[in-house]
Amino acid sequence: MRLSISLLIPLFFISNAHAADIGKLIWKTKTGGAIRFSPAVVDGKVYIPSDDKALYCLDAAAGKVLWTFQTEAGISTSPAVYAGAVYFGSPHGYLYSVDIKTGTKIWTLKIGGSVHSTPLIWNNKILIGSKDNNLYCVDPKAGTTLWTFAASAMIYSNPVMADNKVYFGSYDNSVYCVDAVTGKKVWVFETMSFIASSPCVSGGMVYIGSYDTVLYCLDAKSGKQQWMLETGAPVYASPVSVDGNVMIGSSAGKLYCLDGKTGKKVWTYQTGEDVFYCAAEGKLYVGGALNGVYCLDAKNGKKLWAYKGKLPLVSPPVIAGGKLFMGGADGYVYCVDAGK
Repeated sequence: MRLSISLLIPLFFISNAHAADIGKLIWKTKTGGAIRFSPAVVDGKVYIPSDDKALYCLDAAAGKVLWTFQTEAGISTSPAVYAGAVYFGSPHGYLYSVDIKTGTKIWTLKIGGSVHSTPLIWNNKILIGSKDNNLYCVDPKAGTTLWTFAASAMIYSNPVMADNKVYFGSYDNSVYCVDAVTGKKVWVFETMSFIASSPCVSGGMVYIGSYDTVLYCLDAKSGKQQWMLETGAPVYASPVSVDGNVMIGSSAGKLYCLDGKTGKKVWTYQTGEDVFYCAAEGKLYVGGALNGVYCLDAKNGKKLWAYKGKLPLVSPPVIAGGKLFMGGADGYVYCVDAGK
């Protein structure tokens, strides 16, 4: 496999670092392809993959490209950063480890199928799902497999950790809880259709959506259903939890805020499209391919501000240091002032 590194590539970027108004563009940087995955923002650097098959490392303050790492077959997950390396998966079945300072490859691990599950770092281990139906536990330093857990169908869902247990969904219609130390199954809960949504674990509950149009709330210890919400359309999005409430978007163009314990509706917001979102400090940052990016008050669903420019978002944004980082289908990486 031929890999190449380019340092300080002179790509076009626009800097407006002094724009202080909330919702205003600070900078945007052009890549060579559409951006379909969320960035990792760590220690003043933005790591983000593009459809040009490259991983970009940008300066978070100004958007300048520091290095790129070019793959042969592309990148099919969001990256994760840990202990001097950035990790990500590819559609041709490899897990990559790349040095965050130099942008050079440390190792690759061949996995049995394409990887669409974002790496989870836990207790000096990497957990990642694959299209070959397996959840892998990998040593991040050596790039060797420590254990695998076999589901009955491919795993697109991003694994989530709580209390030494890893939770994820599968295309076999099931939600799994696996002991992260041993790789042994703790429980499994079956829905009526496949699961691409990633779980949210909060307050002893597991929240996860299914293509069967339902958001499920399960007891994290036993896997028993506590309540469910019928949304009327397949649920691809992943829920988030804010102050005891859980929020989920459905493909019917509606965003729900529910009481995390009872499932009762707190508020709803009509988005008019599939949306991607993240939460921080009582706010929900929402975006989509049609209506751009905006910020909602997580308590009542009221819109606080909106980014005025065109920003075709097709992956969840990331909030860091009062800034919103995201990529668009137009190939740009955007940084927007989100306030403090």
